[in-house]
Amino acid sequence: MTPSYTDLAETVGRQIATTMLERETDWEGPVSPDRRVFMVLMTVGLVAMRVILGALGVGYEAELKRDGYTGERRETVPWMTLFGRVDVVSPYLRCAGKRAGARPMRDRLGVVGGGKSTAVERALTDFGIDESFGAAAAKFEEHYGATIHRTTVRRTVLRMARRAPSFIEAKLATRTDERPHQVMVQADGALIPTVEVERVEGEKGPRGGPKFKKKCSYREVRLGLAVPDDDDPTYVGQVGDIERFADALAATARHRGADDAFTYAVTDGGNGLEERIEEALDVDQHVLDKGHCRKHLCDTADEMGLAEPERTDQVRQWMDQLSRGEVDAVLAEQGTYADDPTRPDALRDRARQLQAHLRRFRDSVHYDDFVDRGLIIGSGEIESAHRHVTQRRLKLAGAWWAEENIEPIVALRCVRANGWWDDFWRQAA
Repeated sequence: MTPSYTDLAETVGRQIATTMLERETDWEGPVSPDRRVFMVLMTVGLVAMRVILGALGVGYEAELKRDGYTGERRETVPWMTLFGRVDVVSPYLRCAGKRAGARPMRDRLGVVGGGKSTAVERALTDFGIDESFGAAAAKFEEHYGATIHRTTVRRTVLRMARRAPSFIEAKLATRTDERPHQVMVQADGALIPTVEVERVEGEKGPRGGPKFKKKCSYREVRLGLAVPDDDDPTYVGQVGDIERFADALAATARHRGADDAFTYAVTDGGNGLEERIEEALDVDQHVLDKGHCRKHLCDTADEMGLAEPERTDQVRQWMDQLSRGEVDAVLAEQGTYADDPTRPDALRDRARQLQAHLRRFRDSVHYDDFVDRGLIIGSGEIESAHRHVTQRRLKLAGAWWAEENIEPIVALRCVRANGWWDDFWRQAA
């Protein structure tokens, strides 16, 4: 705030306070003092917006007339601001020799009938990527006193969300000034409920029109992060093929300085994920999440029919061997189960599965060495990120999503989680 506005605020604030003290009573009542002041300031803001927009409209019209434009018509249009609806005079002018006319309030400030200011869209979007669209509309009314329908919130949120993927792509094409010693990447997937409306051929609906049915399914959303040293992570999320996701995760890591740092990846061993990441990014070390590795061993011990405490002791022995780098010893032991025809078929199959898994990740389970080198050996950070970045909004109770809306919403939530919210709205203004 500039010094002149500080002086103005001091003067106006004292005038408001003096008037309210004269008129208001029961300051200890259910409406708190700050809420009462807030409501007055909202009214002041509405008056100020009305005057400012009116003056700007007159000024813009005068500029165009100096350039040879003549006024064709003037209409008053409703426009929503943070302080409430303002009826704005929006002139339309034409100039001889120019094919298109000019609407300065629309062209320069975005004022259109029934439209909203960028500040209103920002507030609606902020609420709408945390809450259901109905709850977001209610929250906007609670904070700003204006009633907005949930479908308006939905349209606003989805329109802004569709800008987010290209914004992220441009952001990741740049590199930060960081020069980290190491960069860790993690990736994980989560299933999001989706719904598709299909027409039922040959049947009519209750009102005689076409009949439709809902087809519900689940779609996997992949979320990745890149963390340089002990800094805050940068997130990226996508729906679709794993190659495209791996490219986006690699771009995220390079954005945070991976090209000039020791880079390692921690994953849960999902099919093809390790290979795709290594194709897209120069990974110095891959780490199989220790919890997922232990689960594979526990499943094998269960097939062996071991009871406690033998089951726990056996799993601990295998984990200790893997952690020391003795992968071949565990593989050999599993071979005795897999190749023994006297063993149950389920155990033999389980042992073969474990062998294949350990061969694939034989260089990714040396946990003692990883800890000594200061590497993270668990994927807890990305699993937690799924809860607060994607599932916080996409898995609300009763929420089902059209597939084309999932990735834009994930991208918009990544924009905010990455601390890019102000940059995004500066570009949107």
